[in-house]
Amino acid sequence: MILALYSCKKGPEEFQIQEGVKVLLTEQGDDFSIEARTENTFSCENYLIIYELKQDEDEIFIEFKHVEEAELCYTAIGPARITIELGELMLPSYEFTFSLNDSITKGTLTTSSAILSLGEGNVSLVD
Repeated sequence: MILALYSCKKGPEEFQIQEGVKVLLTEQGDDFSIEARTENTFSCENYLIIYELKQDEDEIFIEFKHVEEAELCYTAIGPARITIELGELMLPSYEFTFSLNDSITKGTLTTSSAILSLGEGNVSLVD
């Protein structure tokens, strides 16, 4: 009798973001980006935050969906991270909305001074 076992990987494992997300606005020339990291930690320091970005005239919406395991694990405990490229922002200010676990955090991005201000919610600025 021959017994064959087959294993097929379904794709990377997904994890819910159980705590909040910390964000930092970065600027290089006229290009802006958001660096984000989870407040909770994972067994691999290179897990990625999966997100959806929508940009309109003067509004930017980012939904943090979940955390996805990396193909190769850098074995060190750390938060999941992602850098979200916003590109060149031409207007003086943008309304910002972050969504995480059905909770909304609103804020404003002032491009002339490169300042992101946020209201109360489960997405907050890096200390």
